[in-house]
Order: sequence, then C-alpha cells, then structure tokens
Amino acid sequence: MCFVLYMATPRPVTLIKWDEKNPSLHIEELGEGELKVTAKFTLPYCYHAGSDTFCGCGYRNASYQNGSWPEEEWQPDDYDAEGDRQAMHEQLTTFIRKELSPGDPVEFYGLWEDDLTLPPLSDQKIVLSRLTEPTFFFRDRGRYRIEKVEQDVSGNAEQAAH
Repeated sequence: MCFVLYMATPRPVTLIKWDEKNPSLHIEELGEGELKVTAKFTLPYCYHAGSDTFCGCGYRNASYQNGSWPEEEWQPDDYDAEGDRQAMHEQLTTFIRKELSPGDPVEFYGLWEDDLTLPPLSDQKIVLSRLTEPTFFFRDRGRYRIEKVEQDVSGNAEQAAH
C-alpha cells in the first residue's frame, strides 16, 4: 500500500505526465476511483500530486499511529540520506509557485491509497515554504491549506501567513 498526495487549486494547473524513464514530480487528473477524495477539499480542481516513486511515497510522509505521527518526532539519521524526498518537496513547491498567482490558495490531502473515504485526522494552515523544511512530513489523513501565495521582496512567490 502506498501513500498518496492530492492537491486542489482554485483554477486548472498544467498537467505533468508520469515519465517512467525520468521519474519525477507529476501532476495528473484524478482517476475514476479517486473522485471520492474531492469531498476533502474546498477548492474545485483536484489532482494527484505524484512523486518520483509514482505514488506519494517519494514525499516525506508520516503514518498515523496511536494518536500521533511518530515520524515527525523521530527521524532516523539516514531517513533522507540521498536527499530524494527533499528534492520532491522542492519540486512541488516550485511547481506551485510557477502555476499559481499571488493570492491563490492551494490545499493538500495525504493518505494511504485505500483510505479515500476516511475523515481527515489533522487540519493545518501552513505557509508554502513549510513544505521545503526538512522537518515537514505530509501526515497520513492530514489536510493542509496554504491561504495564499504571494511575492516576497526578491520577486519569488512565497506564502504569507494570514
């Protein structure tokens, strides 16, 4: 069973097809069996945000266990030794900055692939830059909302906490 990350936006974004020869970030429309996940979002356009492992296992993710997400607290020294997961978080953040306009929100929901109908266990409002912090993990059945992407003083899109 794999971790899956879904993303919702206020308007359509560019789709990126899965490339088996060059595994990387891919953004795809939902399959018929995934449409149930749209109920977890407030934004109208929902996508599968895949990683270099095809599913969402290429992102740092934390499993819900006994009322918490232990990976957030206990991170083995070699958890991301090659930096692959960090690279995936950076690619996703870069994609969002490129695709969304200042002021646009974005939402994420991560879960194990067979749990589409289970309710969220966590709701968080975060800043976009939080995705690239090495201590950030997408939680199992965790829902995230980035209120709006803005331009920082250097001209790069950045999330402002509001």
